[in-house]
Amino acid sequence: MKNLANYQTNTEIDMSVNLFLKTKNTLIIPMLILGVLYFVIGFAVGISGFLTPFLKDALHLTVTQSYLIPVAIFSAFVIFGAPAGWVVRKTGYKRSMVFSLFIMGLGMVLFVPSADRVSLSTFLMALFVVGIGKTLLQASVNPYVTIAGSMESAASRMCLMGIMNKLAWWIGPVFLGLFLNLNNVKLSQVAVPFYVISAILVALGVFMNFAPLPEVKAPGESRGDQIDEISDQASKSSIFQYPHLFLGVLALFFYIGVEVLPMVSIIGFAKTIYGQSATNLEGYAKYVPIGMFVGYIFGVLMIPKIISQTNALKLFAIIGIIASGA
Repeated sequence: MKNLANYQTNTEIDMSVNLFLKTKNTLIIPMLILGVLYFVIGFAVGISGFLTPFLKDALHLTVTQSYLIPVAIFSAFVIFGAPAGWVVRKTGYKRSMVFSLFIMGLGMVLFVPSADRVSLSTFLMALFVVGIGKTLLQASVNPYVTIAGSMESAASRMCLMGIMNKLAWWIGPVFLGLFLNLNNVKLSQVAVPFYVISAILVALGVFMNFAPLPEVKAPGESRGDQIDEISDQASKSSIFQYPHLFLGVLALFFYIGVEVLPMVSIIGFAKTIYGQSATNLEGYAKYVPIGMFVGYIFGVLMIPKIISQTNALKLFAIIGIIASGA
């Protein structure tokens, strides 16, 4: 009980340290900066939606093989998830964001030698490197948005970031469509757009290093030893003893599937339906995030002023189940 009381006292100290982040005025600049990072995360998903049909034709892949492209990106979350948490803990949120942008930039550069070799395995390796950067970016930016403000409005801030994220879903394919032709696939055209993307990511990483983004800590985060001690006393040795964590991971597993699969499928679906006569295939990507835009706008306007985060979660879970079965 004494340890628990000390932990609660230290938690209150941690919360007071971060009070300067709790006002709307001080949140404006950090949220604008983080909005750019959410755009980068969405852009990576958007280009995977374009690359899936592009590489399928360029490398003469089967449909099953083409879906290794999103798998290469998102498998990094499984493999690098725990190391990403370690990096954030050791270097802080801001520096982790900087590292993640440089890693993603490296992955984008690797697309050029992959195209020169006409090799699926090297393309998948490049995508995996992008996925590592994306994992580290999400491991740092998502908690930051949650911490940097009142907990009651955390979902509203996440919805605001989600709008930036889903906007990039459409812009990513449109950008690649300026350089790559899905009706006349040529791997020799890959170099220019991915050099440009890499240069932008590196420049953004340099900017982030000097950006006015205060370092934050979650309540009690700076006292990991006490948290570990309390955890040991509770004798919890399995993830199933943390139902909020287990169910959260399970929910995110299904959410990512529902979110990403339509994005990586829509362009290929349109090409299959309309054939070689179809034009502006990359434009079909804009139809995928429309429903998400509506949900995010609802979250920004309604949470927590009209509906609580808990009730909003229940409501959209029900809507999602109904929509999936429709």
